[in-house]
Amino acid sequence: MQQAPVCSCFTRRPTIVMVGIPPGFVHIAGRLPRLVRLLAFAHTSSRIWELVFGKPAPRWLRVSAVLLPIPLASTCNVLYTYLRDKREAARRGAVLAPQTKSRWPGGFDTLLTVAWGFRTGHIVFDNYCQEYGPIVNFRIMFEDRIFTTEPEHIKTILATQFNSFEKGKSRVLGSTKRSTGKWSVQLGQRNIEVSLLT
Repeated sequence: MQQAPVCSCFTRRPTIVMVGIPPGFVHIAGRLPRLVRLLAFAHTSSRIWELVFGKPAPRWLRVSAVLLPIPLASTCNVLYTYLRDKREAARRGAVLAPQTKSRWPGGFDTLLTVAWGFRTGHIVFDNYCQEYGPIVNFRIMFEDRIFTTEPEHIKTILATQFNSFEKGKSRVLGSTKRSTGKWSVQLGQRNIEVSLLT
């Protein structure tokens, strides 16, 4: 009796591919406890008002208690982070990188200028480096984004003290050349090669 050939898809274990959680959900989940605390505080305050005065709080006060804590907490967080960084730099005897001047809150005008420059092919980062020097702090979306064109700093970040620097969610625009042991990084419109072996 002849045996039928077994299909190879039945002899191997099926591969399960897990799709990662989208970064937006991770971001929201990280911020959710703070948001829930603010809203719980507003609700509790409204209930306390009702217990103390025997009638519900006015509508304008309840709406304000729900809507205002979020921007106020965000503003306090931004100011606290700025003052903390400034105090820590002074304690260590360091100087903070010069920050780009922005007319709009959150540095949206700087973000639009950089996006427009990439779209039209203008050398935007060189203009900032000429104005502020080789190290520039782009404060975009209320977070510091440090930009450097100093080759020694880039070499330190990429080669000798790679794990000492937080990379965050941003990616370095570059590629590794394994045969030469060099890292090619595009900074603005400049290509800089850093030797990883020395």
